[in-house]
Order: sequence, then C-alpha cells, then structure tokens
Amino acid sequence: MTDPANTRGPTRHLHFYAATWAGYFVLLWLLPVRYGTLQAGTASLSLLAWAGGSAVVAYLTYQLFAAAKGPLANPTRSSIGHPLRVFELERLIWLALGMSITGLLCLSYDRLVVQGIDFSQGIAVAREAWRRSGEAREGVSSPFSVLGYLLGFAFFSATTLAHLHWEFLKRGTRWGVVAIASVLVAANSLLTGGRSILLIQLACVAATCGIRAMLGLRMMPGRGARIWFAATLAFLLSIGYSLYVFSARAESGKIPAERYVTSALVFLGGEPTDGYYRLDRLPGSLAATAQFATIGGAYLTHSYGSFESVLESPVTPDTVSFSFVRQLLAKIGIGEAPSESWLLRGRFLSLPGSLWYDFGWFGFYAGALIVGALIGLAPRVVSIRGGAGISLVVVVLILVTGLTAPLVPALDILSVPFLVLGFVQVDVLNRLLGGGTNWLFVSRSVRCAELKDHA
Repeated sequence: MTDPANTRGPTRHLHFYAATWAGYFVLLWLLPVRYGTLQAGTASLSLLAWAGGSAVVAYLTYQLFAAAKGPLANPTRSSIGHPLRVFELERLIWLALGMSITGLLCLSYDRLVVQGIDFSQGIAVAREAWRRSGEAREGVSSPFSVLGYLLGFAFFSATTLAHLHWEFLKRGTRWGVVAIASVLVAANSLLTGGRSILLIQLACVAATCGIRAMLGLRMMPGRGARIWFAATLAFLLSIGYSLYVFSARAESGKIPAERYVTSALVFLGGEPTDGYYRLDRLPGSLAATAQFATIGGAYLTHSYGSFESVLESPVTPDTVSFSFVRQLLAKIGIGEAPSESWLLRGRFLSLPGSLWYDFGWFGFYAGALIVGALIGLAPRVVSIRGGAGISLVVVVLILVTGLTAPLVPALDILSVPFLVLGFVQVDVLNRLLGGGTNWLFVSRSVRCAELKDHA
C-alpha cells in the first residue's frame, strides 16, 4: 500500500491555488495590453480581495478540519476500506483509455462523415465550418456525436489515476498512458478546434500533483532531470499548440500577424500598448511569434477586461453562470438555453466576475468563501471511505475550479462536465466488476515472507 506517513508538502494544493492567482496578475502586468480604465481600480482591488480572501479561507479551513486528521495522515485498514489492487488499477486505466478511443472514433465519424467537415484546409477553417453546421440545426448532429462526448473524455480519469499511482504501474502501462493520452488530447483538440481540452488536462495534472502532496508523495513521480525535461517539454508543446491555433486562424483569413493580433485584442476587450508595436523591430519570424504570444497571454488574462467591462454596465440582463451546462441540458429538452445575445459572448468572464454578474457583491464574496472552504476541505473529501472515483473526481473538480477561477468557471469549459461523467462511468463499471472502492490507496499482495527470530 502507498505510504502516506510522509507528510511532506501536504499544503501544496493550497500553494498551487495561490500561485495560480499570482501568476495571473503577473502576466496581466507584463503583457503589452491595456484594458478599460473607468472601473480599473474596483476591478483590480476586488479581484485581489477575492483571491487573497479565498486563499486565507482555504488555509484556515485546512488547519481546522484537514490537517493531521483522518486517513490521509493516519491511515488504518478500517479507515481506508477496500483499496485498489494493482491489477484493478491497471484495468481501470486501460478501461478508461479504451472508452476514450471508442469515443474519439465516434466523434471523428460524426465530424468527417456525418457533418462533412473538411480539415485539410486547417483547424481554423474546420472550426468555422463546424460552428456554422451547429447553428444551422437544432439538437445533436448524430448519435455518434453523443457517444463521442459521453465516452471520449474518460482519458482524464486514466491520466489522473496513472499520475496518482505511477510507482505501481508496469513500464508498458506507463508508456501506453503517455502515448495514448497525448494522441487523445491532440486529436480531440483538433476536432473541437480549441485549447480548452489541453488547458483542462494541464489543470488535472496540477490537481493530481496536489493530491499526491496530500499523501506525502512527490508531486511528480520520478527524480532529477527527467522530471524537469518532461515538464518543460509539455509546457513548450502546450504553448506551441496555442500559438499554432492563432497563426492558423490568421492564415485562414489571409491576415498579417500584427493586424490579426490587434483585431483579436480589440475583440477581447483590450488594446495594444506602445510596447506591442515595438515588437515589429524584431526579425520577421521572431516578431510574429512574439505577437502571437501576446494574444496567447491575453487569451489567459482578458477575463480581467471582461470583468472591468461588466462593472461599467448599468444593467446585467440574463445570467452567465453555468451557461455551457444549461446549453447541454437544453439540447436534451431540459430547461432553456442561455441567451445568444450576451454582450461579451465569445469572451471569458472569470469565476469571480460571473458571480458578481449574477449575484452582486454578496455573491461575489460568498463565492470566495465557498471556493476557499472547498479547497481547504479537499483532503477530507478525497479520503472518504468507499468514495472511489466519485470522491476523487469531486476533489479534482474542486482543484480544477480553483486553478481556472481567474479565467472562467470550470463547468463552463466544454470538456469539464464530460470529465466528471467519465470518472462516474469508469467508477460504476469498476464497482460492477467488484473493484476497489478506495482509489486513493493501492495494495500489493505479498507472495512470500521470511520471519526470523532475533531474540
């Protein structure tokens, strides 16, 4: 069984959360982009108060209810219940990957055959064709699309379990997870034409790092230069893909990089500063890369400008929270779809901004208290006996919500509701097969042991 006795870094998930907000503000300050000024002071101070207040609440809640208490700190057989066995762990991972491969094949058939989307002209042209196809119909495009979404995102549970229990996996399973999950993330990102799946996969990795720290384990398994190399490579590939998406969109419209980025910044509610125009002095390809990097940074921080914009609005019609979930429910006949006429449609509004828009200042600060308390209670939630994949996905969702809070409410990101569904499906199938009901710990059978009397 994993040894959680080592309590090294049990508050790392709290540090991750605070560091996310700190990185957001630093990037916002460094980018050669400015947003509105009428409500800039209110927007800045209130976001700082939200981030700081939620972080303090998270730390206090952890100290009061989670620190040095429960099975994470002092596990016993009665508190752990029925942990996973190694073969069950491997079975879970391959089951999740198999479901995702099936889902990807169904989604590919829907996009390429049923809808006839042509990807040969680039990801931007394909995404626009897919968007127009969706606007021209009511409901889903085909049963294959439904199956694709229902099954296709189970790989999040596979990567989370593999990362959490890496030391127990066979070498072949490790390589299989890395290779297959990379293909699934890339293929699904290409089919949807966006970056949200990659963003959520990175957030899940960070969340799992926090859960491993709760167990007293290294956040990333392995040692030395190999870890830094893998992390750096993943970071560079993520940035490279994001820049590719922007460049593909500019190329599809035959727009020079500088003009595309300038117009995109205006759409996001900002405008370039003099520092942005000085990028033209760089060599051609380097200048274009720096310009696309600017819009990439604005993509991650323009939620500040969105919040500043809604603060200026005298009225706040309709509601914006959980818009994607409401849209999904409307497609199956439950409730009404969110309004299509919202002023900031196509732009991010952060979790605090969404709470202010729908519930005012009371909801704004109440949300900070709730999010902070949930993050502080995460170790207690994940250790619920018999919780299995349900308790694990609840904590993953809590941490992902905290990590994406500066950008957008997590449940409004396309892949997050299906991430939750994937965990639930894999958990149900595992229970039907008689698998372990505690996914936090893994037991390994002992084949033989030699006892000696040293008396």
